[in-house]
Formats: sequence, C-alpha cells, structure tokens
Amino acid sequence: MKPDNELVVPVSTAIADYALAVGQALHFLASFENRNELAIYGDLVRADRDVIRVRAPEADNDGSIGIDPGVELVQHSRDMLESAACAAFEPRSAYHLGKVQKAEDYMRRVRLGQTEQGSFVITLLAPIPPNLVAPSQIDMWPHLEQEPFERQVTGMLTQSLHSAHDAIVESNRGDGLKAFINAVSKGVSANLCEALASIINRSDGADVSVTWARTRPTPVPRDRIVFGRADGEILTEAVNFDCANLEHFSIRLGVARVCEISFAFFFGNPFEKRGECSPKLLSGARLHFA
Repeated sequence: MKPDNELVVPVSTAIADYALAVGQALHFLASFENRNELAIYGDLVRADRDVIRVRAPEADNDGSIGIDPGVELVQHSRDMLESAACAAFEPRSAYHLGKVQKAEDYMRRVRLGQTEQGSFVITLLAPIPPNLVAPSQIDMWPHLEQEPFERQVTGMLTQSLHSAHDAIVESNRGDGLKAFINAVSKGVSANLCEALASIINRSDGADVSVTWARTRPTPVPRDRIVFGRADGEILTEAVNFDCANLEHFSIRLGVARVCEISFAFFFGNPFEKRGECSPKLLSGARLHFA
C-alpha cells in the first residue's frame, strides 16, 4: 500500500483528536468505495449484521417515493429475503411462505433499518454470529454449508440473485424457461422471481446489495446485483408460465382440510407437497377431485 493510501484507525476514544481521526477515516473509506460517508458510518456501527440494501431507482430528487410503492418495496424485499431463507433450508422451485419454520424463526430476528438516500434505499439488518476463530484464508469464500444458518441465508440471497440475473441473460439467448429450471438448485424459486419482479416493475428497476458483517469477515466487503426494467418483464413471464402450465393436479380433501397436491410439472421440477392449498397455484390448473 502506498503511503498516501494509508489509513490511521484510532483504537481509543481517549486520544485528543479521536473525532477528527474518525472523520478522516470515514472520508477515506467513502472515497475508496465511492459511497456516502453516512452509509459507511452506518456499516461500521452495524458491523455485526449483514446489511441488505434494496434501492428504488424511481425516487424523486429529494430521495422520497410514494407511500404505496414504499410499503410494497418493504413487503417485496421481505418476501425476497424469506425466499432465500427457505432456499438455504432446502432449495425448491416454490414455497408456501410462512410454512418453513426455520425460515420463519430467522425472519423474526431480521430488523428493518433506517432508510437511506441515494434514490430511495431500504435496509434489512440480518443477524450474524461472530467468527471467533480467525479464518486461515480470508481471500477464499468458505463453503456455504459450513457457515451458520444466518450467513447461509444472505449467501443464498446473493447467489440466487446472481443466478436469476444469469438466467435472464440465458433466456434472452434462447434457453427460455430452462435457464430458470437449471437455477433452482442455486436458490432461484418462483417466490424469489415474483418478489424480485414486483420490486423491478414497481420501482423501474432494482439495485440490491449486501454488505457483509465485519465480525464474520469475507473476501469482499460488499456484493451488488442490478436489474433493469426489462428484467422484470422476463421474471414475471417466468412466474406466469409456471402457474399456467401445471399439467396435473390431484386434490384429496380430508377432515382436517389438508389437501394433497401432486405436481407432474411445477416450475419444471416435479415434486410432491403436502400442506395448505395456495389459491394462486390453483389458478389455471385442471383439478381432479378424489
């Protein structure tokens, strides 16, 4: 590192110029990462959390958006993160959100942080256990399954978003729905696609980033995925195709109003699910009552 790129970090508040040294450190980091100093400060005070940022490009010049789009942005961002939590537990083509208990337990610990300017940015603060043993190779990502579940979720979120973006590119090249089918094992589900498409279509695009907790170091401090408006149309079409092309349903209603649903085709991945029926999944399907 060159001398003019060195950063002096104060280790005690007792030093006379502590505030000045902190201000200089924030200015250096903001210049180095090309980000706002307040955003850098927020990352430092939230060093024990993975910080998920979802930016709506359509914000006005004062950094505000309409109240309804704002509420929907928070809800769809929550659904996107919960889809990743479900995939971290078990990658599948679709989930009934709220029914995967481990994902629900995780979501109860996630906090909604302060909004930030830079268009309009919401922040989700995901809890991360500290790494008490210094990693032997900080330049390499550990295997996701070796991480605590909390880090598996945010790792799955970035993996699934990158995979969804790649699937969009591959579908444009002619692979069509097959590109999304192949991405199921990487966390891409109908739920993720629907939540992401809703964010994109309502906000004229989406900019999602994860700043990794400093207390559990990673090879890079931040990961970012950007989607354009046209990407939302492809994701919406993938979800609509999924619901319109269920080739077989058999439903048996029991005393406890439990239904058994056999999918011969769902998002290209045959599986069987037991649980409550989702009205959305029933639309456009052929029903055979026992």
